Amino acid sequence: HERYADAKKYYEHYMSIEPRNTRIVGNISDVYRKLGEKEKYFAMLKQAVAMSSQDPGIYSNLGVEYASRGDTNKAIEFNLKALEFDPRQDKAHANLGILYASKKEYQRAQQYFEAAINLGMRDPMLFKYAADLNFFLEDYAKAVQYYDVYLSTKPGDQNTRSNRQRANEALRKLHPS
Repeated sequence: HERYADAKKYYEHYMSIEPRNTRIVGNISDVYRKLGEKEKYFAMLKQAVAMSSQDPGIYSNLGVEYASRGDTNKAIEFNLKALEFDPRQDKAHANLGILYASKKEYQRAQQYFEAAINLGMRDPMLFKYAADLNFFLEDYAKAVQYYDVYLSTKPGDQNTRSNRQRANEALRKLHPS
């Protein structure tokens, strides 16, 4: 019911009684995130990992936190751990695509973007990132395909529309009718 301040009191009280319940640690970490308490959120995610949580979302979220703090290697480590628990974690795949692209490991990034899309993730920015990466890697057919999906949700993005046009022109040069 979005009563996060009340939930925080409840979970903190519960934690004072039973601090080793990984489900509660995961829940309170999410409450801290919703309340914008980034340091407490980060601490609870790390605590859940220290408690050997089996929740892949904990690892993926911790990866996001490490990425936001500039630690790309730790971010990759925790997103890969999320995939060990559940290889169908589309967000972990998408995160890894972004992280590997930032490290200029483009083929690897492309594989993770593709996996996230194949698993059903439909975030428009995922398609934009995948399109830009495929354009850079000169896979113009996929770039056009992904640009089209992105532009169906963001038709006013003129920069992306221009990139899509450039990818389509490059594709036509490779495969003239």
